[in-house]
This record gives sequence, structure tokens and C-alpha cells, in this order.
Amino acid sequence: MTETIMNSIEDVLVDSLNFKLSPGASYIIDRSPSCSWSCAGSQVYQSGTGGRLIRVPITSSTGWLDPSSVRVVMNVQNTGTGIQELRPLSTGHNFFRRIRSIFSGATCDDIDYQHRTAEMLSILSSRSNRDNLAVENFGKMWNDSVYYPKEIGDFIGSAATGTVGDTKLIVYDGIRPGGYQTITFKPLCGLLNQPLYLPLCFSSNGLVLEFELVSNGADAVIAPNTNAANNAENSPFFNELNTSTSWAISDFHVVGDIITLDSALQNSYSEFILKGNALNISYNTYITMLQNTAATNNMSVNVSRAVSRLKTVFFSFDNATLNLATSTKIKDSIVKDFNSFVHPMGNQDDGGYTFANEIEYSIQIGSKILPVYAVRSASQAYYELKKALGIQDSAYHSMAIDSMDKYLNDHFIVGCDCEKILSASWTGLNTKAGDLMVIRAKIANGGNVEIPTKIYITLHCDNVLEIRDSGAVLYD
Repeated sequence: MTETIMNSIEDVLVDSLNFKLSPGASYIIDRSPSCSWSCAGSQVYQSGTGGRLIRVPITSSTGWLDPSSVRVVMNVQNTGTGIQELRPLSTGHNFFRRIRSIFSGATCDDIDYQHRTAEMLSILSSRSNRDNLAVENFGKMWNDSVYYPKEIGDFIGSAATGTVGDTKLIVYDGIRPGGYQTITFKPLCGLLNQPLYLPLCFSSNGLVLEFELVSNGADAVIAPNTNAANNAENSPFFNELNTSTSWAISDFHVVGDIITLDSALQNSYSEFILKGNALNISYNTYITMLQNTAATNNMSVNVSRAVSRLKTVFFSFDNATLNLATSTKIKDSIVKDFNSFVHPMGNQDDGGYTFANEIEYSIQIGSKILPVYAVRSASQAYYELKKALGIQDSAYHSMAIDSMDKYLNDHFIVGCDCEKILSASWTGLNTKAGDLMVIRAKIANGGNVEIPTKIYITLHCDNVLEIRDSGAVLYD
């Protein structure tokens, strides 16, 4: 029987015996780098003062923008004094709370809390990818293995050499006073994370990127511990003597490649558009919102934002802002809105796993409950997160959350897949039919801890940008 089945298989010529030349693309006659500056020119943006909005138009009368090539380039200067070092924690995203992309008048992306969303997505990528991002940015990240080793499961960076118990601290250095560092990063915009070239030639306004800076300089970098007991010059604590939160951004511009087509193909696209037809670009974007949980051991929050095709729901918790004037922990200086993904177990001084303090959660959209039976453990939550990323059965893809201690401490991210099938587009849930989304969570096994005070919710959804001769329309 096996032979019968095998004999029915159709033979194909294997690639190693196929000597036909691969197809070319002679209709592309040029690929040239472009550089777009902010509308304000060479303005310097200071932390905590002055203008907070940076607006960059990208235009071309004849070209197409390759979205994979787009990068932000900027200089970051430490404007601190004395021996105060400026210590960024991750990528350039951390300096910007909000980002928008606008194509031909249609707002394609509007991502609030984008610094947290970008950090979350970076953590959900592989450790190797985080290392590569560090090279494009400041050379290090707060949860690098040297500062956050698996065997300790916590941050051990410091301003000076020292020890805590039996643990040797590792110096986390930064940009010296008056010094500069040039960095690059890719904007989080979904429109720039899809494969189709953007037809700038069919847009009167081109593509406009808007970046809104964080409101406080300390929101993006390590902040000083202001407890008088930790204010010595040689202290391992990040304090007011050795740590700066004053910075300036200059030479801000966006680079990318512009593709030029030959006249025949360009004219065919122009004719197609002028006949009233549309170019449709499908892409994914993120919508992030913040709600308070009332700090109880049993919470329920409603999400009113509706989308046509919801792919994934991510949510994570954060505590109230720490008081660095009374802090006794070095790590408190690195805890920010964008990098604190806490689990109730992470709030305990003894640390480690506690069965009684597991979280139980579920998401209800209309009458549908995801998953059908509530998740009742961190291990299952981790599996559901891998499933939401489509890597649950992969031996090759991984996340930068590489230990249970990390996950329970400050990397606790929940993901819930809402698609009918992961391998196809447009199979997500339609929440525009009036269905209310409710996220419920509680302490599962009778523990005496509380749910953290804040919950960040990120909706990952499908969008379509329709480009016509009269302009662009977004369908979400």
C-alpha cells in the first residue's frame, strides 16, 4: 500500500538540477538613497522643554519608497554636567511616546505609548535580534545577559563597581557630559513593516512621519536615586552626582531608498490609477491603551476600541511610579513606563515562583471567550504568548524572555491569538459589530497579593490603505 501511495506522487525537477536563470527586474532603472529632514530643519529638541513634535515629510514626484530601508537617524547629546553620565536603556524608540504615519492625508498609524509597544515587540523577538538592535542604537540594553544574567534573574547593573550580597555588580556606563552618540532605528509604523513599495509619486503630500517626544527627560533614560543615603560619588547607586537625565536630540532625519521605474511600467501604473482604480496596501498596525486596575486581586476592564479584523491582543501590567527619594534598590532607577512588565510574583521581596500567586485570566469578545478555559498559570501564559506569535512549535524561533525568573519578574507579557488560522490574513475577529471586549484577571490560587495598578492593552489588527487618484482612504 505504501508503494502505491508513493507511486502517485508527481515528480518535479529539484533546484540543484535546474539551470534556468532566475527572473530579473530590468524595469527598475534606479535605486537611490534619500534623506528627509524635519519641517523645523536642524532644530535641537531638548528634554522637558520646547517643542515635542518632530514632523518629517518624505516626498518624491516620480519614485516609490522601499519601506524596508527606512530608518531614523539622530544625534543624542548628554547635556548634563560634572561626571553625570546619560544612560539610555534600550533603543531610540524610548525617546518618543507617540508616532503617527500619514499617507496622502490618511492617518495609517497612530500608536500611543509606542515606546512601550516597541520595547514589548523587541522583547518578543529573539535575543540575537535584540543584540543586533543594540548595535544600531546605544550598544547595550537594560536586560542584556551581562546586566540581567539568567542565573540571577534580575538587573545587576550599577553606576560603580560593588556587590549586593554575593552578587558582583556590573558597571552600566553611558554618554559622558557634553558627549554625543549617533543612533538609528526603524519607526514602529505598520505601513513601513510590510513588503510593498509606497507610491510617493501618486501622493501630493507623500508620506509624513510624526514623532512626539516623551514629556520628561527621565522617562527615556536611567534616573538618579535621590535618597540622601545613596548620594556618594563612588556609590553603586545611580544618583544625582553620576547620572544625567538632561539630553538633546539634533540632526534628526529619516533615510530610505527611492525606487525609479522605467517609463513604460510607470505609465501603466499611472493609467491604472487615472482610470479610477485603486492600489491596495494591506498591513498590520498596533493600538495601545492604558487603564487602571484599582489594584485588587480580581479585576475586569472593558476595551471599547473596535477594529474590523483583530489578529492578536497583548496586555501587560505595571506598578505605580516608584518614589526614588525613598528607594533602597539600584534597580528602581531603570524602571520606566516602557520596560516594566510585572507579574504579582515580581512584587514580592523573596522573589521566585509561588503557586498561590499565579494569575488567572481570560478575554471575552461578545459571546466568545479566549481561551475557552481560563489560563491559570505563568507556564500556560507563556505557551499562549508563543502561540500568538506563531512560534509555539518552532525549534528555531525564540523570544528574549529566556528564563522563568525574567518572565515572573518584569517580562510578563500576555498574548492571545484571535485569528481563525495563523497562516492566512484577514481571519481575525470583527469587533465592529458592537461586541464589547472584556479582559478579566485575578489571583488564581488564593494568594494575598494584588493585581498591579496599571494594565496596558495592545490590539494588533489588519488594515488596508486604498490609494486612488483623488487621495488615500484607510479601512481599519
